[in-house]
Amino acid sequence: MAQLGFGTRTQLLERPDRRYILKLLHIHAKKLGIYEGWPALNNIGLGGFVSRFMATMVPTVRRFNKWHHGFTASAVANSSNTPGGVFAPLIRGSGTPGKSNYFKRSHEQMVAEGSFVTLTGGDGYALTLSTLYFYLSHYPECQDRLAQELRAQFPEADVITSGPKLANCVYLRACIIEAMRMVPPASNVPWRECESGNSVLVGDSQIEKQRPGSESGVVQIPIGTDVGVSPYTIFRRKDIFREPARFWPERWLDPAQGGVIADDGERYRARQACKPFSIGPRNCSGQQVAMTMASVGVANILRDFEIRLADDKPDILKKVFEDGRPELDFELHFFTMWKEGPWVQFRSRGDSASAIGRS
Repeated sequence: MAQLGFGTRTQLLERPDRRYILKLLHIHAKKLGIYEGWPALNNIGLGGFVSRFMATMVPTVRRFNKWHHGFTASAVANSSNTPGGVFAPLIRGSGTPGKSNYFKRSHEQMVAEGSFVTLTGGDGYALTLSTLYFYLSHYPECQDRLAQELRAQFPEADVITSGPKLANCVYLRACIIEAMRMVPPASNVPWRECESGNSVLVGDSQIEKQRPGSESGVVQIPIGTDVGVSPYTIFRRKDIFREPARFWPERWLDPAQGGVIADDGERYRARQACKPFSIGPRNCSGQQVAMTMASVGVANILRDFEIRLADDKPDILKKVFEDGRPELDFELHFFTMWKEGPWVQFRSRGDSASAIGRS
């Protein structure tokens, strides 16, 4: 993500002295979860107070801020004469601090936007891959079908990149969407304030139809009301998704593609309800990039390696009993990220030169 946003690398994997950044990002994700869940806390200034307090009193936060400012300045400077990330030209366009062309607000905004995408955008990507590996370890039949599709499309040992062949991997896309349904990249409630007196909430349950002032499930929303829907809750509704606690990529395929749901209406309702990147003008602007990154990452691993749960690590799961049958459910860690796990092992499939070379 750092290469995408700023055209340079953070080297978090190569340099152990920078591993503390991951812990700080974990804390930052918790803060975002709290402020999104209870926006009033941020509205009264608690968010700004906590940030200023941590920046002043917590040594690791001061260390991170110093590193981050240096990283940003270096990334912008390095891309002055060579192509860089998507945010570097925007930051340069806001001028240079201390020069006559400097626009302070624009510059600070572009640095903030670039930093947010660079340092937190990778969290959703990591969560989706970890979730998918976790479920494929528990559903070997899905893993086998995915590996067969990838090996049919990419029989050679070359590194898989985006393109028409990858776009033809319909089961790969179904697996990624199903992973996002099981564990949404952003599971907190995105609150919005009602600004129009004509806003209505349409419901289909008997409870909603019986609310005072409602007619046929339509509820008038007063101006100023905060409205939000949890993606995690929507994605687990039994009236929309058949066997919602089951990891079932086939639900996203048409019958001609090997899907198992013949009812066009059922497939349509599920596709309309499952919007992990949200919808409308405030949806995720990087959703196409995220899907491409996930597809390329998963394809290169699953074509050449088998995945199984690690023998010496705890299995991060809880049991959900539905219709008398136990099902697996991923245990979310508060907002979008967790500190450890899931623990899986990779084993070369044995007949791929790329697998042997990269194992």
